[in-house]
Amino acid sequence: MMQIPGLNNRLSCLAFKLQFSYEFLDFNKHSESLKKAMILIRDGAELKQLIVIMLKIGNYLNFGTKKGSASSFTLDLFTRL
Repeated sequence: MMQIPGLNNRLSCLAFKLQFSYEFLDFNKHSESLKKAMILIRDGAELKQLIVIMLKIGNYLNFGTKKGSASSFTLDLFTRL
């Protein structure tokens, strides 16, 4: 068997070919979950309402400072809550 040219490469290619459909289905399942999460974030009224409330609370707490009339904030704020 060692006299077959490129045997290791051929076997690796065959193994990849046999595993590809399973790996692709698993990846596709995860990408569908990610897509659903992104749609919920984009279209979810609850998240938008939460962000508006957080902005209003931040503006109230910072009233009288130059940060007191913010019109936006960065997403790293969520990690600080």
